[in-house]
Amino acid sequence: MDDARRWLRISCWVGAVVDALAGVQMLSPRLFAFGMGLKDFHPGPDVRYAMGMGAALMFGWTALLLWADRRPIERRDVLALTVVPVIVGLAVNEAFGVASGFLSAAFAAPIWALVGLAELENGDHVVRFCGRDLGLVDRRGVFRRFAPPSTGLRKTTEDTAHQKLSTISPVQSVGNHSG
Repeated sequence: MDDARRWLRISCWVGAVVDALAGVQMLSPRLFAFGMGLKDFHPGPDVRYAMGMGAALMFGWTALLLWADRRPIERRDVLALTVVPVIVGLAVNEAFGVASGFLSAAFAAPIWALVGLAELENGDHVVRFCGRDLGLVDRRGVFRRFAPPSTGLRKTTEDTAHQKLSTISPVQSVGNHSG
């Protein structure tokens, strides 16, 4: 197994296990309080309802990561979505929890250690996850992922060589179709 495939599979499994544990934690206020270092945490039905919704999403993301693990190269974009916006969103939420006094910074540190932003001289930011550069957030806030070269994956034919293709997936733009 090559290094890229191995790294992708490990990332999928680590994410799946962490998400599954977070989902279980969200279903139990006692486990959540223990995991976040909260004393005297007794949420009402509104918070428990919201946590239940979040737990369902965590279990769904667990399943998605296990699905991505089956074909890690082809489904690597699932990991990009896991980092931006999921993990970055969790890091921002934990920053809010710390700033509001709800959480201790010590309990937010593990997720903060996963995600990093490095500002470049031109004002853009490189997004890093576990020490790997994933993409660039430009000054307008647009995220562009760094993609491995795709040489050898597709052969260009004369028909497709002159068509405008989407940067998201290989489909023709609407402008190339009549009527």
